[in-house]
Amino acid sequence: MDLLVIFTSEEAGAEDIMNILSENGIGHGVVFESQGMRKILEHSLSAEQIFGLGDRTPFNKTVMAVIGKEKVSNVIKLINNYWKSDKDKDEKKNRVMFTMAINNLTIGL
Repeated sequence: MDLLVIFTSEEAGAEDIMNILSENGIGHGVVFESQGMRKILEHSLSAEQIFGLGDRTPFNKTVMAVIGKEKVSNVIKLINNYWKSDKDKDEKKNRVMFTMAINNLTIGL
């Protein structure tokens, strides 16, 4: 099993990603609002110089789902294709996706 983690600044994008997951047999996950370091540090001039901070959406959506290893490549491919098909490609967006191996998983006790 792997944990898929996606950060996106797009509210509708998070919903679309959940639909992609659901359509591929991944029915459980969590979405929550998160705030990046850049927003917390935005009042510090040195942080702006270091991180190249600009005005963007202050809150992001974080999507997390546990996925079987056999589905990881296909789901990543589908989400990458969804992002590549974005009609507003010129608009800069925060999008990060990665997976982490799960070594121990307990469901219910």
